[in-house]
Amino acid sequence: MPNTMKDDKLENTAKNKKLSARDAIQIGLYAALLFFISGLVGSIGFIPVLYPVAPFVIGVVCGPVFFLFLSKVRFFGMITAVGTLQGAFLAITGHGLYSLLASIVLGLIADIICRMGNYRSFKHALLGYAFYALIMATSYFPMIFSAETFYANVENSMSAEYAHQLRDIMHGSMFIVVFVGAFVGGIIGAFLGRAVARRHFQRSQRRRSRAVK
Repeated sequence: MPNTMKDDKLENTAKNKKLSARDAIQIGLYAALLFFISGLVGSIGFIPVLYPVAPFVIGVVCGPVFFLFLSKVRFFGMITAVGTLQGAFLAITGHGLYSLLASIVLGLIADIICRMGNYRSFKHALLGYAFYALIMATSYFPMIFSAETFYANVENSMSAEYAHQLRDIMHGSMFIVVFVGAFVGGIIGAFLGRAVARRHFQRSQRRRSRAVK
């Protein structure tokens, strides 16, 4: 990550680590943004054959958003909070309690890994985001744990043909592909996120330089 980001992070960690209103706003904003983008990108799943690859694409596309949020993290727990909110959104939209519980755990794992690098190490951020990217794959849990109910709902909301096609695709080892795909998508998304964050902070530095002049 760019030096400016490192300097800002060092300055932030020296400040009061109590949750502020600004922190709460950042957590809610980025959780909502990640969920919105995930849902938008995940709509490729309306084409049954693309349903298994949706978490992979989401992991890639959401990388820049996660890394921009990472630049706002001042202390441990903020990533966990965003993951928990994403899980809550999933649960509310019908993806079940399993998704919420898994999101809390995955958010916590990502938080711990990123904290090990003081939220500044790209190596730790890459691995942390790869685990975080698994959150959207947990939206597939209803297909595993309550398949009959899930496909009945799909049949009612979409069509019997779509539900049948989806059932033919989503079974057995395909769920391994989904979770591995999400993890790999997170790795690729981390590199994309670093590039976007670097460009963002370079622009910010140039604006600050012009303001000083």
